Amino acid sequence: MSDYGFFLDRARQAAGLVSRLEASLAGSPGDLGLRLTLASAVKMAERTERELYERAAAEQVDLCRYRLVRHSGAGFGVHSVSKSLELFQDAVSFVYHAVMGQPRLKLGAMMRRETELLFGYSFAGSLGVVLLAPSERGLFYSKFDDVVRTINQVFEIQDNSELRDAARTIGPAAIQKLYNWSAVNFESGYDLDLRWTNSNSLEFGSYVEAKQFGKLADLISLTSDVETATIRTRGVLVGFDSVIKTFHLVETDGESYKGQLQDGFPENRDWTVNQRYEATISSEVATRFSTGEETRKFRLVGLVPLDDT
Repeated sequence: MSDYGFFLDRARQAAGLVSRLEASLAGSPGDLGLRLTLASAVKMAERTERELYERAAAEQVDLCRYRLVRHSGAGFGVHSVSKSLELFQDAVSFVYHAVMGQPRLKLGAMMRRETELLFGYSFAGSLGVVLLAPSERGLFYSKFDDVVRTINQVFEIQDNSELRDAARTIGPAAIQKLYNWSAVNFESGYDLDLRWTNSNSLEFGSYVEAKQFGKLADLISLTSDVETATIRTRGVLVGFDSVIKTFHLVETDGESYKGQLQDGFPENRDWTVNQRYEATISSEVATRFSTGEETRKFRLVGLVPLDDT
């Protein structure tokens, strides 16, 4: 076993001992011997954890303390805890590739391995785990520093405009992962105490309350990004209604455009259905950040009949 593995095993055993003693003391709160043994075990756990952090820094491994706190309810559900950790992993992976200048809609297996967090051990105090992140170290930074900073900054967003700006920077897929992660923590009533210590021994993180997760999830669910464009094309006008102001135009290769007439379009002219036209169409594509679902709207701006003879 490597030196790092040795210290990890010691920290894991010490944390396990503290948890077992706390459980025993809960059943015998008046046992003075148990209290003294627990106090000694806590000191040992703190010492072994410090040693682990020192060794992890030497071997360029970041350590993340992920502690879920629930103030009411019937404890921690296995499904919600596992989803919270899984979606945190997704958020880290997508944000990492975004801050590296490569926002992605999907991640392949190799990209996921590049950011995979490893389980270290659990520790006492609500429900906490230590996650390991093999890293790289520069003079003043470590591999995941900007990831943690970016996630913290997203929780400081106050309105739709700021959220759209963030989505343009890290990509809509990363925002969607942060939405999924926030939603499961809010619905489960979890606060999160997140502490990330990089291989330069610098600590990042914050305490995020369940209501903060809920606020971010609500903001993302109500926000869409809208892209507009002008399309110039040729096709057959297969449908036109001047009363309800709708049109349907189909290109030769099968692309279809259905929608409303733009304000100011001369609908009262004699537009012949099943005739070919050159069309100018305004396109609006709204992408819902929480689901990635796209809604397309088309408006007919102009038509010019084509003489195909």
